[in-house]
Amino acid sequence: MPSTVLAAFSRVLRTSPDQILGLKPLKENGIFGDRRFIRRLERVEKLPKRSKQALLKTIDTYLDGAERQR
Repeated sequence: MPSTVLAAFSRVLRTSPDQILGLKPLKENGIFGDRRFIRRLERVEKLPKRSKQALLKTIDTYLDGAERQR
């Protein structure tokens, strides 16, 4: 996983890169308690680099808009 993807997921998921990489145990509560979400992340990991970049750009755009609405 490229470091930019890892950093973006860490911000979105409000967790550490170590937890995403499996170096620390996943949180029992919150977003990591949702196995469906984890399966989606696993599917994203299998995407080609360009597809991952496009998805991250979409996520970033969505988050920026959501933050402006707060």
